[in-house]
Amino acid sequence: MSAAARRGVALLLAIVTLLLLSLRLSSRAPTALPLVIVVSPTHDRLTRYADTLHLQLTLQAALSLPQAPRIEWLLVEDGPLPDPAILSLLHRSNIPHHYFHQLTPPKTEHRGLAQRNRALDLIRRKGLDGIVYFADDDNALRPELLSELARIPKDSYTIFPVGNTGYFGFEGPVLVAQGSSSTSAEQDDQGAVQIQQWCCDFCRRRWNVDMGGLAFHSSLLHSSPPLAFNPLAEAGFLETDLLEQFEALNATLTFLPRLMDEVHVWHDHSVPFYKAGFYDQDWRTEGVLSRKLMSKNEVARGFSWANNSLPVGRML
Repeated sequence: MSAAARRGVALLLAIVTLLLLSLRLSSRAPTALPLVIVVSPTHDRLTRYADTLHLQLTLQAALSLPQAPRIEWLLVEDGPLPDPAILSLLHRSNIPHHYFHQLTPPKTEHRGLAQRNRALDLIRRKGLDGIVYFADDDNALRPELLSELARIPKDSYTIFPVGNTGYFGFEGPVLVAQGSSSTSAEQDDQGAVQIQQWCCDFCRRRWNVDMGGLAFHSSLLHSSPPLAFNPLAEAGFLETDLLEQFEALNATLTFLPRLMDEVHVWHDHSVPFYKAGFYDQDWRTEGVLSRKLMSKNEVARGFSWANNSLPVGRML
């Protein structure tokens, strides 16, 4: 073989090696990371731009974490057209997003319902495979929240406490007695963990959680009939109605210990809950059963059962 032929073979081998290396690296590319689909209904108001900017910065911080998932942000405008200022704000970010509009029908009782259902339709239509999380544009989130949610397996959903929504500073499930971490929650022989009680203010629901305190895998959206928010649901029962649909599908309720032990999301971050009697200094949920009210004249509204058959899940 001539020297020129040997050089040609060597060059060909080098090209093949580079192609194989490129394929190997592409298998480790960010597309292999879990996806969190953040759904945010929005509407025109004085604080909307600042609220959206605040949430955008939080999502960007979430993307910078070592164990960051991929994020796709779906903003749904309650109006006849998308807002140019919000559109410009989104274009200046590095967050993959879809910004579209869905006008709320007249005489609709539930704010944000039409927008959330439009987002669920888009997720189904595009075949997005990941975790669906409803983050209102006036919520405050810890960036670590999305990394935790990314752990939810297929055909599963989760619930967790939300700050600024209950008498004791948060609303959500309680798994263990005071002074304990959720990792010590009692499990049966099959590894099931039962909710012991709720921290809540509006406690006659089966599921006493805020919209920002639930997430689910998009695999649950492919049921028949399609999963969606019910416009005929009673006021305050949108979350319960959706979670009961998950139960009907025999989906797995999964608890994430870190989200159970420490508040990671706050509803309406600039306005404390108007009936709140106590706020934990560091927003940990353990031990709150021993807390005292701020005033002896206050009426405790939290920690009530809404149903004799409390939901059962599994610790992840």
